[in-house]
Amino acid sequence: MAAIASEKCQDKDAVETHTLNLHHTFRKNYIKRTVPILPNSGKITSKEPSLFYPICYFIGEIHGIWWKMTKFVHNIILIVMVELNLPEYEYKVRKREDGSWAIWDRLRDRWVALTPEEWVRQHFVEMLINERAFPAALMGNEVSLTQNGIARRCDTVVADRTGQPLVIVEYKAPSIHITQKTFDQIVRYNMVLHAHYLIVSNGLNHYCCKIDYDNNSYRFLEEIPNYNDL
Repeated sequence: MAAIASEKCQDKDAVETHTLNLHHTFRKNYIKRTVPILPNSGKITSKEPSLFYPICYFIGEIHGIWWKMTKFVHNIILIVMVELNLPEYEYKVRKREDGSWAIWDRLRDRWVALTPEEWVRQHFVEMLINERAFPAALMGNEVSLTQNGIARRCDTVVADRTGQPLVIVEYKAPSIHITQKTFDQIVRYNMVLHAHYLIVSNGLNHYCCKIDYDNNSYRFLEEIPNYNDL
C-alpha cells in the first residue's frame, strides 16, 4: 500500500511539474510574443505583457461583432426587399443613425421606416402612378380618419377630381396571406369614406373590387383599371 501511495504521489508531482512547465512555456512564449521592443534596440522594455496587444485584441473582437451585426442587418434588408409581383422602380433607401433603414415616400415627401408592408406600398403606389396614370397629387398615404370615435389610418387613399375618396388601398407584407379579415378591415374604413373601389395587396397577390351603392353589391375586377376608367 505504501508503494502504491508513493507511486500516486510521484504521479501527482509529475503532473503538477508538467503543468507548471506548460504554464511556464505558455507564459514565456506569450511574453516573448507580446512585449514591445524599443525602436532601434533589441532590448525588451519589461518582463510583463504589454497592454497594447490586449487592446488590439479587444478592438478586433469589437470589429468582429460589428461585422456580424452588419451581415445580420444586411440579411434583414434582403428579407424585407423581396421580389414582388409588381414593376420595379428606382427606389431610394438609406441607413438611419440608429441603424434602421428608411425608404423615400414620394407622396409624404419624406423618409419612412422600411418594413415589408412599406416595401409593398411604395412599389404599389409607383405602379398606380406609372402604369395606371393615377395622379400623385390626388393620392395620399397614411390618411387619417375617425371611426366610432377611434382614430385610424388608411394605407393609401385616392381621390377623384372633386376631392372625394375614390379608391382605398390596404397593404400587407408579402408573408401575410390575404384573408376575409383583411377585406373586413378595408370595408370598415369604407364605411366612413364611401369610396367606389377597394384594393388589397400583399405585393404578390392583388384584389380589386368595385362597390355598387345603388344595388348594394360589389364585384371583383380582373385587373386594376386606369384612373380615367374609374
